[in-house]
Amino acid sequence: MASNTPILEQIILDIVSNLAQVTAANGYQNNVTAVRPNPGLGNALVDGLAIVSLGTATSEDPPNMAQQWRQEILIDCCVMQSESSTTTIDTRRITMIADIAKALLATYTRGGLAIDTVQTQILFSPIDYDAHIGFVTGVFEVVYRTVYGNGYDAL
Repeated sequence: MASNTPILEQIILDIVSNLAQVTAANGYQNNVTAVRPNPGLGNALVDGLAIVSLGTATSEDPPNMAQQWRQEILIDCCVMQSESSTTTIDTRRITMIADIAKALLATYTRGGLAIDTVQTQILFSPIDYDAHIGFVTGVFEVVYRTVYGNGYDAL
């Protein structure tokens, strides 16, 4: 049965929902607040913020009227550390991206919508030492298939 929500949107919603489970109470080292980019209203920087956005998508055409997509997903993470903390900001950035990868790769089919989810890069941005803020981006690739020319129906 066809959905009114495109498959890619359903995949992104699954990722955001999955990242909401990344909490210390669930056995992770960080508490993540996963959001979608909202340039109009802004996404206030808070410790543990993970902004889930889209990168490049490439299409492959397997046989049988299917369209296979390789969609890049960017997860930009913010960590804040006080001057009195004994944990380095780099350690926080490393554990943050490790927690996110652990959560996303444990459910790599995105609720049955995807063929695979893999992590392809980790990008560390320069630390803002005055503000005690560090950023790290996890780049993931989700492979999924739709009916050729129809982004609403998965195969």
